[in-house]
Amino acid sequence: MVLKVKIFKSRYYDSVKLLNVSKETSKLEGIEAAFLVMATDANKNLLKSLNLMTDEVSKAGNDDLVIAVKSTDETQADKAMNFAERMLLAGEEENVKFESLEEALFKIQDANIVMISTPGRYVFDIAKKALEHNLNVFIFSDNVPLGDEIELKKFASSRGLLCMGPGCGTSIFYGKVLGFGNVIKEGNIGIVGASGTGIQEISVLIDRHGGGITSAIGTGSNDLTKDVGGLTTKLALKLLGEDDTTKVIVVVAKLPDVFVAQEVLRTASSYGKPVVACFLGLKKETFIETGDNVIVVDTLEDAANYALKSVGMPPPKGLPLPALEEVNTKMKKLRDQQIYIRGIFSGGSLCYESQLIISKYLGRVFSNSPIRADWKLEDPMKSKEHTCVDMGAEEFTEGRAHPMIDPTLVKERIIEECKDPNVGVILFDTILGYGCHRDPASELCEAIRAGKVHAGGEVIFVTSVCGTEKDPQGYKYQIDLLKEQGVIVANSNAMATMLAVHVISRGRVGVGVNQ
Repeated sequence: MVLKVKIFKSRYYDSVKLLNVSKETSKLEGIEAAFLVMATDANKNLLKSLNLMTDEVSKAGNDDLVIAVKSTDETQADKAMNFAERMLLAGEEENVKFESLEEALFKIQDANIVMISTPGRYVFDIAKKALEHNLNVFIFSDNVPLGDEIELKKFASSRGLLCMGPGCGTSIFYGKVLGFGNVIKEGNIGIVGASGTGIQEISVLIDRHGGGITSAIGTGSNDLTKDVGGLTTKLALKLLGEDDTTKVIVVVAKLPDVFVAQEVLRTASSYGKPVVACFLGLKKETFIETGDNVIVVDTLEDAANYALKSVGMPPPKGLPLPALEEVNTKMKKLRDQQIYIRGIFSGGSLCYESQLIISKYLGRVFSNSPIRADWKLEDPMKSKEHTCVDMGAEEFTEGRAHPMIDPTLVKERIIEECKDPNVGVILFDTILGYGCHRDPASELCEAIRAGKVHAGGEVIFVTSVCGTEKDPQGYKYQIDLLKEQGVIVANSNAMATMLAVHVISRGRVGVGVNQ
């Protein structure tokens, strides 16, 4: 076996482009593995785990590009290396490029949003310049210093501009998706969220039960922290509050600061419209003085249901619950020692929601993004007891594509968790929509098949598919693929988690009548 590695100093490429070139290079004859990644610590750990690490790679810096090829012989390795380099350059001349923001604005004079996806350290200067040109900004980038975020949001707020992000995964305006998002029917429900997959889960459930949205405005996960103070959220609420088409406003966030959340609810309620709030990690009893037009709920599913109810939609009937007989049959095959749930998530808010539900019934849940500080995993690569891992957290995504785009790390984690003889349920999310992998179920099923081999016995796989009928991946098609592998597919992440709890409790905890 031959390993070829090349390092290109200070040569940055978008992680999606690197992913695509890696996949095409891997298909070449005689190539066992091919990876093109930025030399971040997370990617170095990945290369090490795949036996692709060299001294050159270990010394490379975050801004350096690594091309690693493993082949059956040296000639094929050289061909693959040349192929990868050519692919990186291919198409660059045909793409429309501008030398500056000013040039882009001259050519596209009606633009009003700038979408930013660069390494975090470059974000401030780009975003500040865009705001100075009276453009709203959507910052997809992570790893932006908090001080930069606060300064940008204060400046944007002073000009009445939206600063969505940093770390903003989803926004939808007039049916157009920025970042990750689903094909959602137009309607009369507006969403504001410091949670990308929170927005996605709520919006797809609204769509699936006959409703629709006006806009979904992402704010970035830090927006409702004490330091940021909900600056973007308040402006987004103003926009939806003054919009005649929006009849109901939904607010969603993951563990916001209590006082900021209360202030946000006061702002939302002041517009006189029904407001549904889901603050994952805060008990709804915390908000006792919120106004008669405000309701606070515990789950993303409840947020969607109450929003539908507020616009006069009939309560969702729910699709048939996966036959409990089938679930219970699988459950009876578990060994006595299989007492733990392992959750593997691409969506941070879905991971958080599952932790809250599992801990309510089964006790502590460890995580790299825990609901309690003392439940934090010492090593995010190693699970213990009940664990829910957010594979979209920064320690897994720095220098590589998000798992919603490239599920490689999710697949590896599924296989690894199946090796633990104490694991009874593998709980995971399957996320569809623009920006996501074109066929996530096929990728996940590949890992499930491999995991079953390593398990040496029955392991129950449970998921929900966050998507709609019009998503490009095919909602029903994705579900059918998963069911063919024996996966239990629920209609929401909350119900999928309840099914996992039901199994691990050996039926002592029920699952309700709707899904």
